[in-house]
This record gives sequence, C-alpha cells and structure tokens, in this order.
Amino acid sequence: RAFSLALTEIAGTAELRRNIGLNGMEALAQESFAIKSRKHPDLKMSRQPQIFMIDSMLFVNYEFVRTGKTEGRILNSRVVVFASGTKYYELAMVQLHETTDLERYSENFRLLQSVIAGLEGVATVKEGKFSR
Repeated sequence: RAFSLALTEIAGTAELRRNIGLNGMEALAQESFAIKSRKHPDLKMSRQPQIFMIDSMLFVNYEFVRTGKTEGRILNSRVVVFASGTKYYELAMVQLHETTDLERYSENFRLLQSVIAGLEGVATVKEGKFSR
C-alpha cells in the first residue's frame, strides 16, 4: 500500500475562526499545512490552496511533498479541507512510500474525489470569502 486516506478534525480555535472570517477558507488550508509543518519541517507546499465547490459545499485543496528521510525520494500528498457546522476537517491522501504505479495513483485520487462527493449533506458551508 503506497497511499493512506486520513480524516482529521482541525481544532477550531478563536484565532482560526477569526482568520477564516478575514481571509476565507484558504486560511483553513494554511492552518492545516502549518500543523503538519510543525511535526515535519521537511514538508514543502507544492500546490497552493485552491477553492472549489461540489454542489453547495465549499472545499479548499492543496498538495505538499516530503523530501527528508526519504533517501532522495519525493513523497506527494494531497489534502482537502472543509467545514461541517462549527467544526473543521481535513481529508488527506498521504503517500507512504515511492511508487511508479501511476494507475494506482489515479485510483487513489478517484477514491479521494468519491469520498469528497459523498460528504454532500454531511458538511455544511458557511459563507466564506472567495479569494484567489
């Protein structure tokens, strides 16, 4: 298994809520990456946060790579963040080890998209600022 899916709650601190109010949902993606970076300083964001909607649900995704302790290999991961009521979540597809099986990567990406689409009716979207 080269990839793992993980759903994690992001603590909705007063500061995070204020940042989201001022800067939109992209602030949630920045907080998600900051949490990961504190644990793993060798992470680099490889794709800046991008806002998208599925039906009436607002999501922000970004990608990051991990280069340290991988013996020169680069591990790619994708994260989607969203709000559900008063809680914030991230759904991440994390690469665990190098793989050359691009078909498997595509399967995992489709799985991630299916999980996101399946969240319809579970997550609610609060008014957010669409900024690019």
